[in-house]
Amino acid sequence: GAHPGSRRAEFQTWVTSFESTSFQQSPLLIAGIMPAEMGNCQSLPSTMSTYTIEQYNPEWVKKFESIEVMLEGVFDEQALAIVHVGSTSVPGMKAKPIIDVLVVVKDVKLLNTGKMLMQSKGYLVEENYVAPNTLLFRLVNENGNKLENIHVCENGAPMQKQFLFMRDYLRAFPKEANSYAQLKDELVR
Repeated sequence: GAHPGSRRAEFQTWVTSFESTSFQQSPLLIAGIMPAEMGNCQSLPSTMSTYTIEQYNPEWVKKFESIEVMLEGVFDEQALAIVHVGSTSVPGMKAKPIIDVLVVVKDVKLLNTGKMLMQSKGYLVEENYVAPNTLLFRLVNENGNKLENIHVCENGAPMQKQFLFMRDYLRAFPKEANSYAQLKDELVR
């Protein structure tokens, strides 16, 4: 792996890019997607929900675990990995109370049955949302606030690396996790 100093420098470059971009201009950054290697992205709907940043809640891990069981049933052997990502996956970190899950698959094009099953469970689906050959399943409440984001990409895709890099970095460097949480708190006000 990379030397911690080089990972810290890479993260600082990313944070500088993040700080110069407002939430309305790039909601993907809030979601923990780094600007590099994103490819062609579809834009989000112009009506965005209001969120608050909450203190870390250990229930987020339990929520992930129940989502993971459900996703194993939906994607079965197509899922190579189901991973808790995003700010709720970082112990002790303040976050929006939205559970982000990364599902890594061999081929997104083979997920028609999985897409139908997810829609039958109340998830909204968006194709090629972050990059080509990606899916996003969102679960929202009656007010339109997101509860879950299920990100699906193919093994080896830049999105996989980005989510895992962000999570692992914030877990390894709690001071940076705190700074990042404070920045998000300021941006959602």
